Amino acid sequence: MACRSQWRRTQNVPSRDAGPKSTVAREAAARGDNAATLQAVERIAGPATRVSREAYLDQRLYAYTSGDWSAQFSQRTRPVAAGIYDIYQRLKNGGDAKAEAPAIGALEAEARGNLTDALFLVAGKLNQGARSLDETPLP
Repeated sequence: MACRSQWRRTQNVPSRDAGPKSTVAREAAARGDNAATLQAVERIAGPATRVSREAYLDQRLYAYTSGDWSAQFSQRTRPVAAGIYDIYQRLKNGGDAKAEAPAIGALEAEARGNLTDALFLVAGKLNQGARSLDETPLP
């Protein structure tokens, strides 16, 4: 458990950051700039760059299934797609950045979809709360 809490303390909040960083990674990959692509993917992957694939997947599973308060109130931060680990490893081992551009673009699109869902949820809950207050009689 100490390892898990240590990992979570160093974890970035990728779902909130992935858009701009992913765009940088995708653009660098499209240019064939391996060093810039690797650097951008490292920022997106966060702690995935310091652990084994098995540990990374274990932490993703834990992030979805832990019993903390965030699960009860649907406030769980969505981890970056597991594919980021594989992209990072290929680039770290000398892979071609241009070959990774489509995969990075797909992750970027997924992150934008997740953001759209999160904004829908937040706006919907705020609207429900406002309607509830409007319907509550004042003393």
